[in-house]
Amino acid sequence: MVTEINKLISNTLAQGRDIFLPGVGTLVVRRNAASRAGSTKMAPPCRSVTFTGEQRGESIISLIVSKAGVDNGRAEEIYQQWLEQTKRDESVTIEGVGVIANRKFTEDKALTALLNPAMKSVLLKPRRNWKPYLFVALLLLVVAVILSCFYCCKEEPAPVVEEPVVEVVEPQPEPEVAPVVTKDPDVEDMTPGASYAVWGVFAEKANALKYKNMLARKHGDKITPTIYNYKDNTMYLLSIAEKSTRYQCQVAIYRMQEIDGLFDGMWVYTNK
Repeated sequence: MVTEINKLISNTLAQGRDIFLPGVGTLVVRRNAASRAGSTKMAPPCRSVTFTGEQRGESIISLIVSKAGVDNGRAEEIYQQWLEQTKRDESVTIEGVGVIANRKFTEDKALTALLNPAMKSVLLKPRRNWKPYLFVALLLLVVAVILSCFYCCKEEPAPVVEEPVVEVVEPQPEPEVAPVVTKDPDVEDMTPGASYAVWGVFAEKANALKYKNMLARKHGDKITPTIYNYKDNTMYLLSIAEKSTRYQCQVAIYRMQEIDGLFDGMWVYTNK
């Protein structure tokens, strides 16, 4: 019985739903946006679980009634039996979920993996420092101006000896044939000035395709996930909508966040 209740709690949290444990408190699913993980990496969006003493979300009693097909009284008895076996002093240990102690929740690694499918950190392309190149170009320009003034200021230029003009017919070079570029059928180019509702940015195309297919399976009737070339075609941007304004993208994001927690932490990118 304890295993079944633990699994019920774990599955409910994995679905992004808060769960209330009478006499204990509420486990709350928190959604964290993508963030920088150093100067060259960006951590992907993730979810974690926190604890509050307030009553929020769905009650475990209601879930037991729904899943076990029992009445409310029997569900309360099952819950109390579970609580007696998992509670020690002031702490509650839920296998595969975590430990509640001193009004704090310590998340189990199994729950962390369940809340956050494996996603690699995104490598950021470092900005090139153009200052040394500008300095060299400026220096060469100054030298060229000085040499030009030096030759123009000579008093007696050498006499010019005219030589017979011999017309030389040079062979015409063969016209260059532009290389044929095969477009990647899975990746689109961004429209200049357009805005995009970004679900994630990936360094590898395989990861972008994986999450594009997952979003299409779950919400293909509401969105059309699309992969775009990003950062000079070195990365892949997964978007759920292309709009003419940032506001329209934000509206699309809010609409999907109300349906599924998968869309928490999204952001808007405008292609300049």
